Amino acid sequence: MKCPHCNNELDELPFCYGMEAPHYFYTVPEEKRTELIRDFCVIDEQHFFIRGHIE
Repeated sequence: MKCPHCNNELDELPFCYGMEAPHYFYTVPEEKRTELIRDFCVIDEQHFFIRGHIE
């Protein structure tokens, strides 16, 4: 099995899952979606999301 992000071979079943964007990102009109990059999302210059990982 390969990692979809880094393309490295995985020896074990992955237990870390995440979404490409917050659910709210898909519920607002496209013109209000300001920015979406790998770990950061801005919607309408009012809502800010940062992807995190808790071990």
